Amino acid sequence: MVELSFDALNTILNTHITESGVIQGINIDSREIALGNLFVAIKGQRVDGHEYIEKAFEKGASAALVSRPVKASIPCFVVPDVVLALGKIAMYWREQFDIPVIGLTGSNGKTTTKNMIAMILQKACGDESDKVLATPGTWNNQISLPLNLCHLNQSHRYAVLEMGMDHFGEISALTHIVQPQVAMVLNAFPSHLAGVGTVAGVAKAKAEIFEGLQEGGTAVLNADSPFYDYWRHQASTFHQVTFGINAIAAVRAEQIQLLEDSSRFVLCIDGQSVSIRLSLLGKHNVMNALGAAAACSSIGLDLKTIRAGLEAVKPELQRLQLHFSKEGACILDDSYNANPASLAAAIDVLARRPGVKILALGDMKELGDTERQLHQEMGRYAKEAGIDYLYAVGELTKEAVEAFGEGALFFPSKAALVEYLKPRLQKNMSVLAKGSHFSMHMEEVVHSLLK
Repeated sequence: MVELSFDALNTILNTHITESGVIQGINIDSREIALGNLFVAIKGQRVDGHEYIEKAFEKGASAALVSRPVKASIPCFVVPDVVLALGKIAMYWREQFDIPVIGLTGSNGKTTTKNMIAMILQKACGDESDKVLATPGTWNNQISLPLNLCHLNQSHRYAVLEMGMDHFGEISALTHIVQPQVAMVLNAFPSHLAGVGTVAGVAKAKAEIFEGLQEGGTAVLNADSPFYDYWRHQASTFHQVTFGINAIAAVRAEQIQLLEDSSRFVLCIDGQSVSIRLSLLGKHNVMNALGAAAACSSIGLDLKTIRAGLEAVKPELQRLQLHFSKEGACILDDSYNANPASLAAAIDVLARRPGVKILALGDMKELGDTERQLHQEMGRYAKEAGIDYLYAVGELTKEAVEAFGEGALFFPSKAALVEYLKPRLQKNMSVLAKGSHFSMHMEEVVHSLLK
């Protein structure tokens, strides 16, 4: 946990606090302040942290980070931008630790791959999870990532941090804070197009991760991606390790078996190979495993450790989690988020299930001007994949319903969809629930079907 004197903070932030003191830990929520914390007063859309400085003081905060002068009972470090200042503190703190740090980004699979890497690193530490700093959940933006990085302490032997974005420059800022020794781009697919315009824009934004890669570091690249050559050029001054299924790569998978409840493959690295049984569904998760293996092999971990870590990974919440209803129907919960590529991957998993196959679909958001076209394409994709029924809710999914044709129904609400589907659930039936998380909350459909 970050521990800095006021003098050190003055140097980092170019401020001029005259009081002496120390901060221990950082928090942005006045309700969760612990003794000695630095309270970061962030002004959000609904709440202004500057209004809660006294509450933070009452909870035991030793100082506050603010963007305007305020009257307060604790010293306040006044900076032009508290989020940028938080990043500066995290960058300084990270520089105090000489441990392998892996950074990763991508349109799909970041959190799953981060979990795989974290588990491999944990196995390298004798299953002592407190020796690995990993991004909790999806803490991958300009506020949550620095907060997590400030939890680094002397017991940590490794760190793995995922970086997200919805506009140009965001990953550049994050990677300069993290300063990874290994930087990986998993993939680039249509997502956040409202912020970057095209899939090529996504690939360009993801490549910003190499801007903060340490000198002599390693870039881990997806050799199967159509953007591989571009990323290879962007990372030309670094060591490179490739992974892939279709392309000739340094880390690759052979003899892939996609089963109903797992995936099996032979992992090949530098002329050595080992059989892997992955408790995750789909070919895309085999690719995620290859990325994790490539990142970990680049810091010297052996196949035995990599295998142990990969085989210990369990599905993340709402990411192709396999459930069964009381009627015996298989419910695939992939409701965390959705873009065309992740939806296609989930449809592929559903298509391999036996019996009747139903896609319960909510809107995919942040797709820019192509949003309607992409929903049409996914409706056709589901039909061609052999999905029997498409039950849709939202607004944009009307396009998918029309493209799917016979067997597709549109519902005015999730409740109406559940009311129609639940009495029809039976054995030998599989339902996939997917849609953009913050707008659609398709996990509510899953919960209702499992009651």
